[in-house]
Amino acid sequence: MIGFVIAMQDEAQALIDNCTVTAKESVYGTDVYTLSYQGTPLCLAVTGIGKVNAALGAQLLVSRYGATKLANFGLCGASDQGISVGDFIAVSSCVQCDFDISAVDNVVPGQLDGFESPFLPVNVPLLAEWERQGFATARLASGDTFAAGEDAATALREQFGCTLREMELAAIAQFAVKAGIPFTSIKTISDVIGKDNAVCYNEKKAFCLQKMTERFPSILSVVLNEALWG
Repeated sequence: MIGFVIAMQDEAQALIDNCTVTAKESVYGTDVYTLSYQGTPLCLAVTGIGKVNAALGAQLLVSRYGATKLANFGLCGASDQGISVGDFIAVSSCVQCDFDISAVDNVVPGQLDGFESPFLPVNVPLLAEWERQGFATARLASGDTFAAGEDAATALREQFGCTLREMELAAIAQFAVKAGIPFTSIKTISDVIGKDNAVCYNEKKAFCLQKMTERFPSILSVVLNEALWG
């Protein structure tokens, strides 16, 4: 079964509106939905913002609800002026940009304890399908702050080679990799990190959520294709 890990209720609404809700409960403060889409059972955790919340939601879907695959959708900032608000981008890999034990261990910033690289991979066959369907792909950084300003954008590009930035996905990826669970993510760009991007996020949020709603059925058809998960 596919479990969807989504931070905010308004981001999750596109999925809920396309499905039949068969149950809803709150588990340790996380709202979890049991869903059905054209007879296919799904589950959804609306986790709240932040890496710890996201990891908790992913764990719940796997250990308590039987998810064997994880998918993530939502809004995302970009650190590249060539990316526009409203664009859809498939995540190619991700990193926890605020994790750094390099001062006391022989690792690079972003590299998690017990991992060989700071970059966590997504499901490769699905990524190839996103590319085949015309989605751009990019590396994403997750951290527990809302990134703003040109310095933040430059640091993401130069230190991690990331052009996307949000606050959850790399924690979902950490759990998924350790659990041996494949995952995928599509992001909708809500702001371009730099001058006044927090203002842009607030002004464009409704527009981006509407675009997500319009495109979600076609995205869902890819995610629910079991053959594409490899």
